[in-house]
Amino acid sequence: MEGYASYGHPGFAIVAGFLSLIGAATPADARITSIVITTKTSPAFGGQSFGSVGQYEQLDGIASGEIDPKDPLNAVIQDIDLAPRNSRGKVEYSMDISIVEPIDTSRSNHTILYDVVNRGNKSSPSLNIGVTTANPAGDGFLESEGYTLVWSGWEGDITTGIKINLPVAKNKGLGNHGRRACRIHSRRSGQHR
Repeated sequence: MEGYASYGHPGFAIVAGFLSLIGAATPADARITSIVITTKTSPAFGGQSFGSVGQYEQLDGIASGEIDPKDPLNAVIQDIDLAPRNSRGKVEYSMDISIVEPIDTSRSNHTILYDVVNRGNKSSPSLNIGVTTANPAGDGFLESEGYTLVWSGWEGDITTGIKINLPVAKNKGLGNHGRRACRIHSRRSGQHR
């Protein structure tokens, strides 16, 4: 369902709670400013039911945020001093999010399994035995146990999958585009590529 957003929906509370924990992990000034659910698939998995937990739904969307480039804790972010600022002086970003949760959240085990994506791909579904394209839940172990599965993008150098959208650093108003070179040194062989 395109453009679907519900701040009263349990999925929103889950994402907001999770993302606020990320912000609480460090005193650096950063925050999620909005969450928009763009697609809701309910029921998910072709309507399959998972024991006493029942059916699942999938919520996909975008979480937008901002970070303070003047915070000394953010100085480790490459070229943050060259990133464009919004009217509040913050650097904005957005990331894809995906949530798979029981439709009736009172039947869940109230546990989020957060999966750090690799190259934009979800890996936690492989914890279920027999996952295939035709059978994405496999044996449904995680779902039968009532887990809520959450993913968010964090890799800015990919073009597909679950990703983060980062601003382009500007040097004197110009984007830092062009050819880059990288040398990889192997300590074992003493050679470089």
